[in-house]
Amino acid sequence: MRNQSRALLLLIAVCVCAPTLSAQKVTTYKGSAADFNSYKTYSWLPGRALTSQGIIDDPPVTPVVHQAVDEQLAARGLRKVETGGDLEVTFATARRLSFRVETAGGWFVLGTSSIYVPSLSRTNSEGTLALNLTDPRQKKSAFLAICTATVDKPSEVENKVRKAVEKAFKKYPSPKLAK
Repeated sequence: MRNQSRALLLLIAVCVCAPTLSAQKVTTYKGSAADFNSYKTYSWLPGRALTSQGIIDDPPVTPVVHQAVDEQLAARGLRKVETGGDLEVTFATARRLSFRVETAGGWFVLGTSSIYVPSLSRTNSEGTLALNLTDPRQKKSAFLAICTATVDKPSEVENKVRKAVEKAFKKYPSPKLAK
């Protein structure tokens, strides 16, 4: 009886927590020596993707990342230049599969009835996007954002990237937004 109660509590906890487990997570870091008021321009360095075949330069997601970041930096008053920007922007992406148990199966006693609940599991594809804005004069990161989200379909990638970049730049140290 005690094990069945624990199993039922576990089942309830998994069902309640499941929606939050797949939510997008963004972690940001600000360089301690970064002077965000002095940054007026930025230029792009090549992006990379870690795949099962190895590291790919200029992955297919590049235009989506560039456009999303360009919009955010322009909104903060920064201007894109081909080379020699006050900031150098690059990104890296990776994808991994994770296995998640949705419910722990077993027999559960509810009052005078017993029911059998099978174990349910699924495989999630978790994507990670790391954005790095480097100050080339100091040769140090000024702003780093690491974004992770569940991406189950290729059609979701563009929307998830845009949302991740937007969420990351909400934590960008310069509050100035261009009108």
